[in-house]
Amino acid sequence: MFDAKTNYITAGMALVFLLLIGRFAFMQVVNHEYYNDLAQEMRTSITLLEPQRADIILKDGTVVAHTESVWDIYLDYNEFANPRTMLQRAHASPGRYDNAEVEEFLTERLLPIQEAKLDGPSSRRRWFLYWRLRQDPVARHDLDVCAQRLCLITGMTRGELDLKLGQLETEVNALDAGLGDPLTAEAREVSVAWLRAQPSLDDTEYWERIRRFPKSLHFAPVLKARLDWMQTEATYLEALLESADEDPKALRDLCYQAMQTCRDNADALHLDVDPGDFTLSQAQDILIEEHAAWLRLAETCEEVVRGNQNAVQARLDALGDGGKLIQQTTDRLDKLQKHTIERYLNDWQERWQKYEFDESPLLLVRDAPRNVVELLKVNADLLPGVVCKRRASRRYTHSRELAHVIGGVGLPDPARLEQV
Repeated sequence: MFDAKTNYITAGMALVFLLLIGRFAFMQVVNHEYYNDLAQEMRTSITLLEPQRADIILKDGTVVAHTESVWDIYLDYNEFANPRTMLQRAHASPGRYDNAEVEEFLTERLLPIQEAKLDGPSSRRRWFLYWRLRQDPVARHDLDVCAQRLCLITGMTRGELDLKLGQLETEVNALDAGLGDPLTAEAREVSVAWLRAQPSLDDTEYWERIRRFPKSLHFAPVLKARLDWMQTEATYLEALLESADEDPKALRDLCYQAMQTCRDNADALHLDVDPGDFTLSQAQDILIEEHAAWLRLAETCEEVVRGNQNAVQARLDALGDGGKLIQQTTDRLDKLQKHTIERYLNDWQERWQKYEFDESPLLLVRDAPRNVVELLKVNADLLPGVVCKRRASRRYTHSRELAHVIGGVGLPDPARLEQV
């Protein structure tokens, strides 16, 4: 009996030993192949370094414009002058902070928020509590110190910086006021407010959306008119094909008459219209869509008259089953309505339409000098949330060549631009 147990134990240990040896061997092989592949990728990878745009050089070798990397400075207000990192700045600049006030602020006002047990979503509720903590006099003094240091390094005036910070604070304070008490607010309301407030402090796309929203409101009825006229165009072409009954001569005669009618309809339109429920610019753009639809019909019919018997069917296929222009325009309109207008219309009516800004308040300096970027890198611990981003920029060497370069390279074709 004892010998049988010993044999079982020995066999089990041998099996475990074999499994370990196999596992170790497999790990060695995998690691070996991984590092080989990594080294091979490093040797053969192709990296496109900035700047990506080529220089502009004339035939005689004159360098008209060259491309170089420049730096833009952005602000992440989530991290800039954050009360949770105040102690580090107070230790670095003890002469500008009252240590007793800082210690009292950290222990009596910041620490209870950090240790509080909140209902879900706890991190988002805590975020709003941290934001309200920025209104404390000690936190405002810390913000003032950081703002002075930032203006000293970047060369911004304090008025410019205060305008940008005020814009950010106005947006978040409005959302915070609508939320009420973060401790007792509904979880969904907290999440909705946080999903708007948090990106407004670090995402430039948030402010670009605000800047573009009036254009979206303007474009929605115009796009609806474009869709309606595409459907009208498809119906018109179907009627031509049905009336011709697969007779090429009859189709050509019908298209000749339709071409004249469509051109007359297009020429009869005038931009002096009654806007009705739309703005004047919207009504004019809707009229331009109608004008373009009549011209498209006239051009299609003209192709048939000139001998292209398949022009009507080809255009009909592009609008319907083949090119799916109508379906694509429908999807675009639905996306614009659901994901942009319906989603942000209340924000526009409550806050956004009152804002006045030409560029994102998160953009501090464009084309920052190299020494400013280096100073910001050196003072990164004292100025958290100040981000330097590199981009390609074109520099013109000879101003006498500027008009030629812009006219030939920089500007699009006017007719194509009007069509777009």
